[in-house]
Amino acid sequence: YIEGRPRWEYRYLKNLLLREETVESSTMLLTADRDFAQEGDRPITRLPSSRAELEYWDILILGDVHSSSITSEQSQAITELVAEGRMSVVWIGGERWTPSSWGGSALVDLLPFTAPYQPMESRRQSHVKVLESAKRLGIFQIENHDGQEAVELYDPSVSWSGFQWTQRFDPRQIKPTTELLAVTTTSEPDSGSSFPLVMLMQFGSGSVAYVATDEFWRWRHGHGERLYEQFWIQLL
Repeated sequence: YIEGRPRWEYRYLKNLLLREETVESSTMLLTADRDFAQEGDRPITRLPSSRAELEYWDILILGDVHSSSITSEQSQAITELVAEGRMSVVWIGGERWTPSSWGGSALVDLLPFTAPYQPMESRRQSHVKVLESAKRLGIFQIENHDGQEAVELYDPSVSWSGFQWTQRFDPRQIKPTTELLAVTTTSEPDSGSSFPLVMLMQFGSGSVAYVATDEFWRWRHGHGERLYEQFWIQLL
């Protein structure tokens, strides 16, 4: 998991990966001081630089990082591994660099949408609307402690489960090989259409996911890690 800065989603996701016994993880925070102890079951002090090093990992999570953080050699290796079905990539959109800095990069083909790469941003509260494609793949199958579906996550009248920031992509930007797993919904009548929120794209024999918000951590409110964990573990 490569992240540019210690935003809230990073803080909770890297801890989730550490707790999850079925996952071995490495986390690289690029803005950390030199003496900062990078975290993970397999701590690293630098980004994997060759295909041989990258082949070790099943999934690469790219947070809000500038495209200059990844070299052309690394980009080529990542693209090849995804095309061969040996690696998946998950993007987590951010306010600074993802995806705005990636339009001219060697990894642009691994974005599930076309230009413009500077999406509109919404700071109106929005909720998740899960689509049938996600249910078919076993994603967003989220239950409360009593085993019942956590329907409050998707209810626009429930404030704690809403997101305060999302990226808005024009649905016409979505590539033909991309499947929408979830979109945004809101209770405000003048807010316009729904927008893609979680996307899954086939690339060769592999797959790429894009999450157009960094606020799934809000699902922890009053519930601890349970709801948040289920979303991320199912997606990964």
